[in-house]
Amino acid sequence: MDSAPAYRPPVPLFLPALTAVLALTVLFVFGVREQQQLTGSSVERIVGQREQIAQIVAEAIEADLRAAESSVRRFAHDLSVNLEAPVEVPDAVFEQHFQALPDGSVRSRRDRFDPNTEAGVWIPRYVSLDSRLREFFVRAKTITELYGRGAHGQVFVDTWILPAVSGIVIHWPEEPEFVFQATADFDYRDTEWMTGAMPEQNPHRHVFWTKLAYDPVPKVWMLSAVAPLYWRGEWFGSVGHDVPLAKVLARTDLLRQQPGSQFVLITADDVVAASDVHADAIQASGGVLKVSELPNPLWQQAIAQARMDAPNATHTRLVLADHVAFVSRIREQNWLLVNLMPLQPITERIEHSFLNLRNIAVGTLLLELLIATGVLAWSHRLSQQYFANLNQMQQKLAVSEAHYRTLVANIPGMVYRCSNDADWTMSFVSTAAIELTGYPAEDFIGNQVRSYASVIYPADREQVDSSVQQALARKQPFVLEYRIVHRDGEIRWVLEHGRAVTVDNEVQALEGVILDISPLKQAEAKLHELNFSLEEQVNMRTTELRMAIKDLETFNYAVSHDLRAPLRHCTSYLSMIKDELAGHESADLQEWIKRCEQAVLRMNEMIGGMLALAQLGREALKPSKVDLSALVQELISELPDSVRSTISFDIGPLPVVQADHVLLRQVFHNVLDNAVKYSTGKERPVIHIHERSSESQNSEYVIEIRDNGIGFDANYSDKLFLLFHRLHRSSDFPGTGVGLALSAKILSLHGGRIWAQSELGKGASFFVALPRVAKARHKDEQKSSPATNDQ
Repeated sequence: MDSAPAYRPPVPLFLPALTAVLALTVLFVFGVREQQQLTGSSVERIVGQREQIAQIVAEAIEADLRAAESSVRRFAHDLSVNLEAPVEVPDAVFEQHFQALPDGSVRSRRDRFDPNTEAGVWIPRYVSLDSRLREFFVRAKTITELYGRGAHGQVFVDTWILPAVSGIVIHWPEEPEFVFQATADFDYRDTEWMTGAMPEQNPHRHVFWTKLAYDPVPKVWMLSAVAPLYWRGEWFGSVGHDVPLAKVLARTDLLRQQPGSQFVLITADDVVAASDVHADAIQASGGVLKVSELPNPLWQQAIAQARMDAPNATHTRLVLADHVAFVSRIREQNWLLVNLMPLQPITERIEHSFLNLRNIAVGTLLLELLIATGVLAWSHRLSQQYFANLNQMQQKLAVSEAHYRTLVANIPGMVYRCSNDADWTMSFVSTAAIELTGYPAEDFIGNQVRSYASVIYPADREQVDSSVQQALARKQPFVLEYRIVHRDGEIRWVLEHGRAVTVDNEVQALEGVILDISPLKQAEAKLHELNFSLEEQVNMRTTELRMAIKDLETFNYAVSHDLRAPLRHCTSYLSMIKDELAGHESADLQEWIKRCEQAVLRMNEMIGGMLALAQLGREALKPSKVDLSALVQELISELPDSVRSTISFDIGPLPVVQADHVLLRQVFHNVLDNAVKYSTGKERPVIHIHERSSESQNSEYVIEIRDNGIGFDANYSDKLFLLFHRLHRSSDFPGTGVGLALSAKILSLHGGRIWAQSELGKGASFFVALPRVAKARHKDEQKSSPATNDQ
């Protein structure tokens, strides 16, 4: 083989270096100009972001104060409404919660007081407790607890009531010792919390805010949202929430992220309420540090300029020397939140970033220059090596081709390449052709002796051609199963995998492999025979099982029906005995007869339940559209007036389902009756009926019926739905244990389901699931479902 020619570089080696130097100079000049413009825009962007943060912080503080004000307004109104009707409170109830201490005061009982869930009470010793005050403190404690627990997570930390006679009712979980720390003579009556609520000071009964003050009992700086309390038309004191200053300042953490940034919170009378840099000075002054006493004159300048330029603006940006100030007005308290930020750290950081970027760019260009020079220096040598290795690559290609032919020869099938014509004219056929067809591969090359189309079974030729052409039209590979005629006359099955070889979207040839699958076809035939035999056996066993189930349903119906006749005789005989013994003085005998009658009646109800279950399997369903909202309202309207007047029903929107109306009405009647039965003993029974979402909500509706009754132990939920099984005694709650069993079987016939969740003393929830598309089974296909029961 001739040696490769020498390689000459097409570009002089000095040209890339010169180009890089010129590019570096141009980029440096334009980079400096662009830096100046970007520095200004970057500073404005950062200042704008900090301004938005200052606005957000101020708005968050104002929103917290408004939330506290709204909450105390609702609390005062709800408290007045709840206290309106007089309620007699026995002394024993008062003493159950409160006790008189040796110092003469009355407080919550420490051994029974849970500050997380209860409101504490402190009554100083100079208060004379009469029946009216005793009623107030007992009822106010309960209402404060309910309202206080519902207000968790707010900016305020407590909920309290200050009666005009003195004392306090307070729910403050974070200060469990509050009501025990105050002295027996401590007096709130002359404080702003009480005087601001008096009719002469607050004739319109508005909510007002106290000034920032130090509460000596919990030792906390706070301000309070206060509303007057009226009881039965008369002013009786005040109610409120305390907002610790620390809670308000928690919103200011975002203001401290910028280096050098400072803030102060200024009250309406120019007192510094809080600051991140002057906290020690505020504490030393006792909370009366004035703005004029701050060492940095920029604070006074920013506040004065903001009040002069934009006295009514919510947010103002001011540029002062090398600082920028953001002044936000908190209207709820007429406070000013001033955030002072130096511009120099921002500018230095941006310029430093640009300097680093410029240094990186220069270094990168120099490195690229060195790399390019090195690459060009080595390219000549590498090119010489490339031409020298070309001959070696050709030799390796020849060896690789030999390996390829060996690999193709070892494939368990005939590998081919042919034309897309009627004879499938072969340009390459592997040596496996002789094993597959009985003819040597050379016979098929160029159709020298025979074409491959000639060995395809005549009845399959048209199908093979059609399948190949369809696959080519879709530009997809093809997989074919067909028969060929072996040289010895044997018919063999083959599997062909092939694809088109295209150039410019034109089919140039077909390539693929053809495998002998005759043994597999023989095995499939035997498997088909076995499957056919197995299906016959399954059908025979299924027929026998359906007949057995039908006989069992018939037997159950007959037994339930025939058992009623003896029970009717027992009832008649007991009635006759009772008439004969009329006037008999034996109380025990009368009690025995009564128990016999009750047992017979219960047995008759249980047999009726069995009969109803048996009849469900004898008739096909009659599905129709059922509006569950209308169905539930109809069932509630049928309840006795005494039940509807004591139980509250919360009914949400319910869907329209496809079901047997009569049977589905029985389901909701049983479940609703169950909820009514087990919640009637509650002080305020409530039954909720709502559609609930579930993981399978695209395929089924789920309706929840939830009560706040006595509930049941969840460990026995698996027995809740068994026939005649009950979780409560019949003497406590009447029932036979059939209703829910009947409901479960009805839902099973509809392709639905029922389940329950509960805890003892916390009510129970029953879930009725129905398919969105009706899929009730035919009565001959209905399978037995697990029976269910009452609680």
